[in-house]
Amino acid sequence: MDTRRFRVQLVELRDRLVGRKERVGRHLDRRDEPLSASPEQRAIDIENRDVLEELDATARVELQQVEHALARIETGEYGRCEGCRRPIQSARLELVPFATRCAHCECIAEAS
Repeated sequence: MDTRRFRVQLVELRDRLVGRKERVGRHLDRRDEPLSASPEQRAIDIENRDVLEELDATARVELQQVEHALARIETGEYGRCEGCRRPIQSARLELVPFATRCAHCECIAEAS
């Protein structure tokens, strides 16, 4: 499998995720600021913090997945299912370039 195209895609995705984490991190750094005196604004501030924390957690997980996929490219394991060891379908990798399992093994894992 020619992994050059996937490597470029993964590096671009990694860069976007790092940028997102940095932007979200700057906003989260302000979470120690006092909350508004207005109950309505305080509720909005708390909700915004919750959303930012979820965005940060999601970006962290996706970044780990992308880094894992890049490492698999380096070791020659990219495109091979970590479950059954068969090739992952190209169409699946096009949609989810950091996929580590074929569609069949992913369905089994999700059902567990």
